[in-house]
Amino acid sequence: MAHKSPLGGRRVVIIGGTSGIGLATARLAQELGARVVVASRTAARVRAATAVLGPEAQGLRLDAKREADVRRFFGKLGRFDHLAVLVPGATDKAQQRRLGTLAATEIAVARTVHDGKFWSSVLCAKYALPHLTRAGSITFCSGVSPRKALPGYWAPTTAIAALEALVRVLAVEAAPVRINCVGPGLIATPIMDTINESRKRVWRRMLQKQAIKRMGTPEEAAEAMVYCMTNGFTTGTLIEIDGGYKLT
Repeated sequence: MAHKSPLGGRRVVIIGGTSGIGLATARLAQELGARVVVASRTAARVRAATAVLGPEAQGLRLDAKREADVRRFFGKLGRFDHLAVLVPGATDKAQQRRLGTLAATEIAVARTVHDGKFWSSVLCAKYALPHLTRAGSITFCSGVSPRKALPGYWAPTTAIAALEALVRVLAVEAAPVRINCVGPGLIATPIMDTINESRKRVWRRMLQKQAIKRMGTPEEAAEAMVYCMTNGFTTGTLIEIDGGYKLT
């Protein structure tokens, strides 16, 4: 007897769904029968992603750092079932180059990282919740840096740690809507092209130390994102996809 897909006919919204893990999540959700909406702040990326996903996917532009835009976005979107939030901290090479140790980083630059990673995620959750079905979910995307001390990485680390703390509280506040988080390690995504040489050296050292000595794929991380959408008994949980980095 054929089994019905857990995402069959469900509406899945992916903020940051136009590249890397987000796009891989959109593709996997689509394969499982979901009606997918992807959003990004860059119109060109939205067009490119919908070209990959095909005519059944909907692509929308959204700057998740702007509260009025986020409120309007979800208000127009209407009812849906699952939300994945994969917003970046630093968004371009220039910003990445300005990140370093606490002594060397301007506080204004660190604030933009928190605005991009933490506060954008907060805004998406706040304005999505009234439109989510009771059996729905929100899945955030964090990282592995809070598990290790990575010099020069304090701004993204603290933003990610704040996001992971939010997951546990929101899982209680928002129930029965489920709230989870996926913490990827070194994943081969386009963001690798934006980081500065100092952080590339940190990442190379991480790769040498982890148990599985290769980078993960966006598809491997996407499987965890989709698991959080489809497992109805999982909430308040962090799933680490890190190749065993924290073990060594």
